[in-house]
Amino acid sequence: MKVAETVATSFTPEDVRLLGQNVVSIFNTVRNLTQPQMLGVADRAAEALKSEPDTRFGLIRSMRDPEIRRGMALLFAVLRELGDVRAPVERADVDRRGAEEEDGGAVAPRETAENTVAT
Repeated sequence: MKVAETVATSFTPEDVRLLGQNVVSIFNTVRNLTQPQMLGVADRAAEALKSEPDTRFGLIRSMRDPEIRRGMALLFAVLRELGDVRAPVERADVDRRGAEEEDGGAVAPRETAENTVAT
């Protein structure tokens, strides 16, 4: 089956329309994530997840390590970007809630890590 046929049979027309509008961004993201440097980072992160966590004292002591400090700076930069991305979504959610409340409609709370129970 050809790629276009697979997409057409696997997604709704609205999904296909949205994919078409964002295909360049999607391919750019895939290209960026599959660069050798990024794949190396992912591989090292996967290996690190296999190791035993340090004790509290070991974690504090590791803060003296320049590589740990650079890694934390990078992690904080990523977290800052994620916070910037979420801010417009939260504003839109508040705007949507306000409009629906004016119309008398009930608004279900959005799932977050704080109000979602793992099953």
